Amino acid sequence: MLKDVFKNLKQHCMSGISYMIPVIVIGGFCTALARLAGNVDTAGTIGYAFLQAGNAAFALMMSVLCAGIAYSICGKPGIAPGVVAGYLSTQVKASFLGALICGFLIGIMILWMQEHFPDSKALKSMYPIVIYPVISGIIATLLIMFVFGPPLAALTQAAVDFFMNMNTGSKFLLGFILGCMTGFDMGGPVNKICFSVVSAFAASGIWGPAAGKNAAAMAPPMGMAISALVLTPKKYTEQEREDAKVCDRNVIVSGNRGCITICL
Repeated sequence: MLKDVFKNLKQHCMSGISYMIPVIVIGGFCTALARLAGNVDTAGTIGYAFLQAGNAAFALMMSVLCAGIAYSICGKPGIAPGVVAGYLSTQVKASFLGALICGFLIGIMILWMQEHFPDSKALKSMYPIVIYPVISGIIATLLIMFVFGPPLAALTQAAVDFFMNMNTGSKFLLGFILGCMTGFDMGGPVNKICFSVVSAFAASGIWGPAAGKNAAAMAPPMGMAISALVLTPKKYTEQEREDAKVCDRNVIVSGNRGCITICL
């Protein structure tokens, strides 16, 4: 069981990320539309409505990631506990790593239950709807709230404090490091720490790091798109060239968000 899970570790991670990416895209577009419309602080306006939608998407993206990983491992019983654990990961500021860990734990727990729980006709219909989700959800909740969550949140906060202190020194060095972190794993734990850092700056009214992060986020997909579609298309398969078109669209989405941030 565990051998199969770890053998397909990358596949499960990518499945979760593939479910999460459309949520991020929706959040990015809604946030950009909100800034363009204006009046984001006034309830009842178009700008306010789009901003709420964007914030909701970003708040739920870890839930989707966690549920997607769990679903990839064990099927439908992993969706509900994955949504709950992913949301709690955001609440305790364990972010990407917390959701990732919970997704795998939920999937493994449900696989174990599917293999070891008695094959009872009376409970057959209850297992996937009640028993598997509830047991795995309770255990995942306790783990993210009391075991994994606090140290991961402390690690993220330490990184945020470190970079906040750097803002009084070399802004070039700060921008360079944040840019490298943004492109290092493109949505992974290092990228998410960078996202937390620029969010902390933005909360303090300092928007420069966020603009720099968005510029850095556009560089890798733009490079892949130019290489695969313009400069050296023969090096890529037809499927890879089709995938490069998605990279180009990601640049457009990131560019919209980056321009909005720079304007602010």
